[in-house]
Amino acid sequence: MKNPSSSQSHVHQYFPDIVILFILCLGAGIATYLGARALGDNVLELKNFGDTWFDSDAAAYFQWLENRSSHLHVRTYKHPLFSLILCLPVYGLKVLGLQLIVATRLYQAAIASLWIGALYVLIRLLGCRRLDAMLLTLLGSTSAAAMFWFVVPESYPFGSLSLILAAILTVLAQSRKRPLWSYIVTNILTLSVTITNWMAGIFAAILGNLPKIKNKNNQLIFGLTLAIVTVLAGVQKLIFPKAVFPPFVIRPREAAYLFSDESGSIFNIIQSLIAHTIVMPDIQIRPHPNGASDAGGGLMMVTQFSLPGSGSLWGAVAVGLWVALFGLGLWALFSLKTHLKFRIFLGLLLSGQFVLHLVYTGRETFLYSLHFLPLFIILVALSTLTRARLWSLGLISLLLVCIAINNTQQFDRAREFYHIHSSSNSGMLNSSQDGLIR
Repeated sequence: MKNPSSSQSHVHQYFPDIVILFILCLGAGIATYLGARALGDNVLELKNFGDTWFDSDAAAYFQWLENRSSHLHVRTYKHPLFSLILCLPVYGLKVLGLQLIVATRLYQAAIASLWIGALYVLIRLLGCRRLDAMLLTLLGSTSAAAMFWFVVPESYPFGSLSLILAAILTVLAQSRKRPLWSYIVTNILTLSVTITNWMAGIFAAILGNLPKIKNKNNQLIFGLTLAIVTVLAGVQKLIFPKAVFPPFVIRPREAAYLFSDESGSIFNIIQSLIAHTIVMPDIQIRPHPNGASDAGGGLMMVTQFSLPGSGSLWGAVAVGLWVALFGLGLWALFSLKTHLKFRIFLGLLLSGQFVLHLVYTGRETFLYSLHFLPLFIILVALSTLTRARLWSLGLISLLLVCIAINNTQQFDRAREFYHIHSSSNSGMLNSSQDGLIR
């Protein structure tokens, strides 16, 4: 039987963390809900605005929520269980009498809160001090990736959260062997949102079972993961008739996104991944490559060819600060004497994601920024465990001010796009199934 005084001691020890977590999660939830509301309904109108939000499928995913028989559920071929993950909680909120748009925004806010909370917990588990963890979490929440992707229904917030959970498991496994079921759940979560994110679950399982790479546990973990996801995909197919079954069958159309000319040079891709993820550049309004019928006024918002920090003077300063922080993080990744398995996990995941998006380029690299964001924040967190901690905290503090101003200004500009180009009939959301699927 546990000693009551010991339990009370633990509560007292972690009470400040609980308070900080509550404030951070509540703040993230409120900010996300208000941000989504401020953005308005037009971004979710499939017929007139399609993928104008940085080439995203926000409008297509809202069509999922409006119509469980929509042909757009076919996108589960690369997001194996996302119809279940996205729709069922929103439908549950609708049962309580909420309007669909309100239920969707509340769900987005809840995911943002979970993401912020999980990121803070991960940073604390690494051994970072409370102040450091709080500043780093705020850095994540005010980044361009967080500010622009939590406010629309997309797969990236869920995929990003699954990466953080895999990282948490890896940190915990350094000090004590974790149960088999924890690896199975983690692998299911990473695979079910986006197929390529399964790499995080795989790395976590392999490193957790070292030194035996060919461990029978890993065979069981990966086999059960595939079996369970396949069964759940069958259940998903019953609820959403147009969802793909069997899963994991990649469509030939995906070849169009390999080494796409629309993404520009490798320089455009790398600068977007490293700089635009944190600091929103100038948002360019360009002709939609598929014509006026698919977007507001035949235009769409892109950042692929924007120079880092081009959004404002604050943004230019922020990029310089971020590059310095990123460099400190890379130095810590290779020089730190602790967290060996976790540093290997982070290095493998960063390398895997970079290689993936140098090959699978698409049209707008900023689209994938939320998958990189937690990895970058964790990378910087490692620098606070070194003798360069004070330098890191100083850079983080200055960067927070700069990106808060710059990214808010750019978000306001993005909002204006839908007010300027709103169609005359866009009052409530159009439920047409016309539009683009990436």
